[in-house]
Amino acid sequence: QGLKIRFTVYLALTAVNGAQGYANLYENYAQKTLAELKNPVNGIVVGTISPWFEDEMESITLARILNPDNSFKNPNFPTGGNGPSFVLGPTLAKISDDKSYISLDTINTYPNKYDSTTKAVSKFDMGISTLSVTLNGTTADIGQIDYNDYDTYLKCAGLVDIPLSGLPASTLEMLEGGSLSVTAANYSGTLLLETDFMIASDQACVYANQNDPVGQYISQGVPEPVVVQAYYKGNPVDHGYPLRAIVYEYSMTPINQVGYTGYSQFITIPNPGGGPTTLNLSTQNRGCFLYLMMEVGTLSPAAPPQAPDEGAGFFVNMRCLPTDDYSDYISGKIPLTWQVLYEKVLRNYKLIYPAMNMIFPFEESYWQNSAAMLYERTSAENWFDIEYMPRTRDLSDSRRQLIQTWLKKFMPTT
Repeated sequence: QGLKIRFTVYLALTAVNGAQGYANLYENYAQKTLAELKNPVNGIVVGTISPWFEDEMESITLARILNPDNSFKNPNFPTGGNGPSFVLGPTLAKISDDKSYISLDTINTYPNKYDSTTKAVSKFDMGISTLSVTLNGTTADIGQIDYNDYDTYLKCAGLVDIPLSGLPASTLEMLEGGSLSVTAANYSGTLLLETDFMIASDQACVYANQNDPVGQYISQGVPEPVVVQAYYKGNPVDHGYPLRAIVYEYSMTPINQVGYTGYSQFITIPNPGGGPTTLNLSTQNRGCFLYLMMEVGTLSPAAPPQAPDEGAGFFVNMRCLPTDDYSDYISGKIPLTWQVLYEKVLRNYKLIYPAMNMIFPFEESYWQNSAAMLYERTSAENWFDIEYMPRTRDLSDSRRQLIQTWLKKFMPTT
């Protein structure tokens, strides 16, 4: 029913060096042109374009998923790098229809090594990496993962095919119900281990307004429920073997202080009553919330993780926008001046996104002269349009009403 584009961007480097470089760039910015203030970041894009079939989700690749199981030491710490240890990125696996090979999606799995002096990029050498399968306590190797050839990584976008021909019949039989794992010769322990269940939603990032009806959230521009689907080793879970999962709520406000709110809910996939399985996300409090979905039995409901690992879990994120009472301004009981509009709404955007002010100043005359255009671009029905303002989609209904009430005063009446 369409195309699926899968890609990653890495080694994103800016030409500006250090804090002093940024200070020089933006010094006397009001006297500089936009061209002089540009700060481009150049990176490498790797990816693929493939068919998107009717039975597939919009935002999730249907496959068996291997998540991080153990970390490995960063050889550059403490002189460089991002901390004392790393984990491999998740890997997706899928056996071909004719059972002749298994494909691995390692586009974000193995770390790259960058030499800042020579500008050379290579794969970090972890030694021979092996894909194995374990069933009932027995482990068998499937084959080696060719990750270390950087040119091949670029040409194949991290896709690795391992032939299954020549493997013992006993190993092939283990593949269907066994657990896949990945090891590397230079490190002990299992680095990646298959997670039996994948729990996912095409409404994984949604917006809501404070006190909106529960069950209706903005994902694609119109209110809709958050529908959750589940897969066992890459195949849809059916009514014969339903999955019972628990969903934990975490507050992510203020930033970098993630905390379990004490709220959780149970869901069953598929819905035993028919219809889709949906999540009920509370809109009572403004802020950013994260919902961790886990198979029941993985953790006790009484002991949720206090800081969930966002790199290896299944999540839905919601940003609940504030609903402020501007009724007196909207009704005309209190005069709605430019200063009121600026202080209540626009000042936030000028502070957080100063580049917006450089292109379209937050000044009264500009907004008056462009009232009709701004009214259209901030209208809720254009939420999914590329020209919608703001591009961050974080304008609440109450603040939109305040903006549009002010704009109407400067629009033609016919």
